[in-house]
Amino acid sequence: MIKPKGLVSDLVAAWPGMGMLAVITAEHLRKVLNADPVAEVYAPLNSIAFKDGVLGESGIESRLYLAESGDRKLLICIGDSQPLTAPEVYDLAESVVQVAKELGAKRVITTAATLSRFQSIPKVYGIVTKKELLPLLKEIGIPPAAGEGRITGLNGVLLDVAQKAGMDGVCLLGQIRYVDVPQPRSASAVLKVLSKLLNLSIDVSELEAEADRLDASIRDLMKPQVQPEKPAGKGLDYIG
Repeated sequence: MIKPKGLVSDLVAAWPGMGMLAVITAEHLRKVLNADPVAEVYAPLNSIAFKDGVLGESGIESRLYLAESGDRKLLICIGDSQPLTAPEVYDLAESVVQVAKELGAKRVITTAATLSRFQSIPKVYGIVTKKELLPLLKEIGIPPAAGEGRITGLNGVLLDVAQKAGMDGVCLLGQIRYVDVPQPRSASAVLKVLSKLLNLSIDVSELEAEADRLDASIRDLMKPQVQPEKPAGKGLDYIG
């Protein structure tokens, strides 16, 4: 592990989830801030992968990157996949929080997705680890998520582990249209809120352009296919 000069302020962490919202958000943040790798967290699993008859990896890697912007230092953690069992999820979360605390992080920020209909711009809601942090959501211009619900997987469990370790936690909950289709529009909306939370300038134009292309492709796929008329003939067409 490479320790940066000075302490970091926040950890932004992401693992694959619905619409790949969390990973798209964190990867774009890493890219635009030119973050450098500083550590890896390896989580063993109770299974081992294989491909074409040959054993492969037996665990999950989560990489931590350091981004510096002015006097601010930020950790970004991006994982390849999520463990399947609760003990494995908590073990990985605890390892990531331990590394983040060693590097000085005081707050953990995650992203999660909520499947819901929206017109053009996805909404973003906030979830915090304690009531005292609710005014922060108002400061960055988003409402708290109403009602009751659950954040599944590491994008939620990490907040619980961070809270028990004495760290503040915030989850940015973004609306998505599709579960199995990458959601760059939603990631852009989340990053705009994240820029306020971190007091950083984050260019999302690349994500917006990608979202426009994706929307155009989906519209093309949904267009009714017009079949050319065939001249009337004798007998029946093939019926299958």
